[in-house]
Amino acid sequence: MGYLYHARFIDYFDVARTEMIRLGDIDYKKLEDSGIIMPVLDVRVRYFEPVFYDEEVRVLVHVYEWPLTRLHTHYKVTGSAGGLKAYGKVSLCFVNEQTRKPVRAPKPLLDAMRRYVQH
Repeated sequence: MGYLYHARFIDYFDVARTEMIRLGDIDYKKLEDSGIIMPVLDVRVRYFEPVFYDEEVRVLVHVYEWPLTRLHTHYKVTGSAGGLKAYGKVSLCFVNEQTRKPVRAPKPLLDAMRRYVQH
């Protein structure tokens, strides 16, 4: 069809979230090494315009709620001409890798978020 496959948006969200966390000198590997995993609880995507093959897009990540045991991330995908392509939300839970029970957001992640929060 000449369009980006709809499920690829979720991959874009994952990369954008990883890069957001990396801005705070934290990465998923460090979180996992500390015994914290972040399984996805919910994914929502609303599509507005198609993304064409080979079209550059920009993915902005927003966090509107301070994470306690869950991290809710919101995504805005815009195309090369600036038009809104899609909006998404992904909810993840901080989980102890050994017990598989929810835990509070790790302090290093919260500290990093405090440094980069926009008021």
